[in-house]
Amino acid sequence: GKLVEIGKISSKDDIIKTLGSKKNNGILSQLYDLLGIVQTDASHQAVMKKLFFDDRKQADNSERYLWSLSVSTQPNPQILDDLVRRFKKTSNFPDKVKETLLLTIAAMSYKLSNLPSFDKYFKIYEEAEEMLLNGLSLSDSEERHRYLRALKNLKSNTTIPKLIEVLRNGTDKECVLVWKAIASFHPSQWNDEILSTAKTTFFQTDRKHDSSSRTLALDILLEANPSDCLLKRLVYFLSTSCKSFEVMQYLMQKLSMISETNPDFKHKIQTIIRSDPKLNNYAILSDKGLSTALKRTFLENSNGNATLVAVQEIKSGIVKRGIVDVIMEKSNVNQELFRLGIFTSGLGSLISSEETESDEAATAGIELTVLGTQIRPFIFFNGQGELMGHVWSGTASEMTPAYQALLLPYNHLQYIRLAPGLICEMDLKGAVSFDLSGKIEISLWSRNGVSLIEKAAGLFVNGYMRLETAFVKSQVEFSVLMEPKLSLQTDLDFSSNISLCMRLAQPDFVYRHNIHKSERVPGSKHQIRKSKYSKSII
Repeated sequence: GKLVEIGKISSKDDIIKTLGSKKNNGILSQLYDLLGIVQTDASHQAVMKKLFFDDRKQADNSERYLWSLSVSTQPNPQILDDLVRRFKKTSNFPDKVKETLLLTIAAMSYKLSNLPSFDKYFKIYEEAEEMLLNGLSLSDSEERHRYLRALKNLKSNTTIPKLIEVLRNGTDKECVLVWKAIASFHPSQWNDEILSTAKTTFFQTDRKHDSSSRTLALDILLEANPSDCLLKRLVYFLSTSCKSFEVMQYLMQKLSMISETNPDFKHKIQTIIRSDPKLNNYAILSDKGLSTALKRTFLENSNGNATLVAVQEIKSGIVKRGIVDVIMEKSNVNQELFRLGIFTSGLGSLISSEETESDEAATAGIELTVLGTQIRPFIFFNGQGELMGHVWSGTASEMTPAYQALLLPYNHLQYIRLAPGLICEMDLKGAVSFDLSGKIEISLWSRNGVSLIEKAAGLFVNGYMRLETAFVKSQVEFSVLMEPKLSLQTDLDFSSNISLCMRLAQPDFVYRHNIHKSERVPGSKHQIRKSKYSKSII
C-alpha cells in the first residue's frame, strides 16, 4: 500500500531511474506489477520508455505489466487510449503479448464502463469496442479465438448480436468460446435470443453441437431462473435416447448440485421425478458417465461465505473441460475470486478405443480467470508431436510457473462527515501475491500419467479509521494475513481399462487478524495504544 502511494506521486524521471537501476534487476517483474497498479500518466510514460511490447526478450515483463493493468479496479482512461493506439500501430507483437494486450484492452474497457465518470470517457471505450469487433470480423482461425476471448472480458451488450452470429455460423471451437463469453455476462444481460439459442444448442434441435457448447448452454439455462416448463423438459431429457452419456451425466450432476443449496429448486425437481414412474427409476437416474459437479463451503462466518465449485466434463475417459472456482458470497451477491480451467481435445485416441474426432489436434492447457478477468490460456502442448516431445524429454515433469503476479484487489479511500461535524478518514488496501504452477508426467511404458496444478496466494489486507482534530488524534487499524493454497492432482492409468482419479486438496493455512487502537492528545503526554492479536487455522 505504501509503495503504491509513493508510486502515484513519483515523477516520470524517478520511475525511469528506478527501472533502469541494476540493483533492481532481481525485482523488475514485481516493479512492473506495482506500476500496473499505480496507473498514473507519469508511471505509464516511464514504463513505455523502458518496455517494448514488440521485443521478444521483454515478453515476460510486458505480460506482467499488462496483467496488472487488466486486474486493477480503477483503470486510467488515458492508458487505455494509449494501448489501443499502440495495438493499431504495431503488428509484429509476439503472439502471447498480442493476446494479453487484447485481453487487457477489453478488461480495462469493461471496468471503465462501470466508473461513475464513464460518460466523459465514452469515446475511448467506443473506440476500443469497435477495434475488438472489427478485429473479429477481419481475422480468421486462431486470431478469431483471441478476439472471442477478449469479448469475454468486455462483457458488452452491444456485442451480443455478433456473438449470436458466430454461434450460428462459427466452428465448434468458436462456439465454445462464445458460450464462455456469454456465461461471463451478468444474468441480467441474457436476453430472450440468448436463452432461446441456449435451448436450441443444448437440445440440438437445429444441428449437432459440441458437448462443451451444450454443457455451457445448460449452465446458462439453469442460472437464468428457468421456468417450471423448461425444468420439466430438462428432467425428461434424462429419459431420451441421447447417446451423449456424459452430457446427460453433467445435467444430472448440475441438478443435484443446485438442489443442495436451493430447497425450492430441489422440491420442483423431486416433484417432476416422482410424478412419473418412467422417470423415477434406477435406469434413468443412475450415473451414466464420469462428469461431476459439486459445490462445497470452505469458509463460513458472519461476514460472508467462501465456496469452492468444481466441475469436470469428461469425454472418452479424459477431462475435456474442468473448472475449479473460488467464490465469495454475501447477501446474495457473489464475487468470483479465481477460476482455474483445464481443457483438452484430441486426446481420446491416445488412450481410448472409443470413436473420437479424428480431425482434432492433441491439445491441453489451462485457463485462469483472476477477479473476473480472463488471462490468456497457457498451452501445455499443441499437436501430438509436441506431446510426444514432452513425454520423451520429460520437459513438463518439472514444476513450472505459468502465472505470477502482485495484485491490489482492494483499494478504497473515503471521508465521512460525522454528526458533530468532525471528518473521519477510512482507508482500505489489500495486496495479493499469486502463483500458478504445474507439472505433468506421462509414462508410455507403464501407460499411466499424473499431473499436478498448484495455486498459491499470499493475501495481506490493511485498513484504518482515523479521526484527527486539534484536541485529539484517534485511530483504529487492522491487518489480515493469510496464505491459502489449492492443488489439483490427476492420476490416470490406461494400461487396461481407463482409471481416472482427480483429487482436489486445500491444505490447512493460518489466518492472522491484528487490531491496533491508538489515541493521542496534542501538547500532552497522554498516549494510549492497545493491540489485539488473533490466529486461527482454516
